[in-house]
Order: sequence, then C-alpha cells, then structure tokens
Amino acid sequence: MEVSIKKWGNSLGIRIPQNILTKLKIKESQKLDIHIENSSIIIKPIADELDLLLKQINSENAHNECDFGSSQGNEIW
Repeated sequence: MEVSIKKWGNSLGIRIPQNILTKLKIKESQKLDIHIENSSIIIKPIADELDLLLKQINSENAHNECDFGSSQGNEIW
C-alpha cells in the first residue's frame, strides 16, 4: 500500500489507513514503538502498561489473598 509523507508542524507524518489500524487493533493515542531495521522503518504497537504488568504475574511472584476480617458497618463481603 502506498502512502505519502506530509508536513505536520516541524515534522513529517504519514496517515495509517483504517483497515491496518483495525487489523492491528491500534487505537487513537496508543503508543507505538518506531525504529530502523535494515534500512526500513518498523512501527509496532506497544501494549498498555497494565497489560505488560499483568503478563509478569506468575505463581512465584503472586501474593496470597489477605483476610481483612469480618465486615464492618455497611460493608458486604
């Protein structure tokens, strides 16, 4: 697919077609990683920070559930 580079303020930018955004599940304001590899520009979506943190949880670093005692006042357990 051919796209053109356009002036955007003091920078240059490209528009990513909607069908590519949909296929890669990229949303507005999502962070992307951009780097050069073998004279090509590589753009990859960056997972949300929470997703990255949750993927790091395993049986060795997961905390045990805590007992907070019986409910007080209007709390429902």
